Amino acid sequence: MDQGNRSVTVSHRATSSDGHYNAIAIRHVTATMADNDTAAVTISESSGTVVSGAPGAGRANSDTVALDTLPSADVTITVESGDPGAVTVSLGTLTFAIPTWSTAQTVTRG
Repeated sequence: MDQGNRSVTVSHRATSSDGHYNAIAIRHVTATMADNDTAAVTISESSGTVVSGAPGAGRANSDTVALDTLPSADVTITVESGDPGAVTVSLGTLTFAIPTWSTAQTVTRG
């Protein structure tokens, strides 16, 4: 989940039947957590070429779309052709819900 860098305080507590160590004061440590999860989408394109012409007349290709990191809420991606007369897409929207965020979804274009 993309949260940005943040500071976290780590505390320590000693317990022992040795009276010298039981409940001694131990200093807290502040650590900076570097967030290496950046929100991004990966699209893996098929290797084929869409043949232009009437929608669906050419060879269809499929692409997979996946989120790179766990989102904090559902993510909806709109898929549309820049020229629907030449290339159509099978789905208008892809929704990545938190329970299945890591499952890639397929879009067919033709």
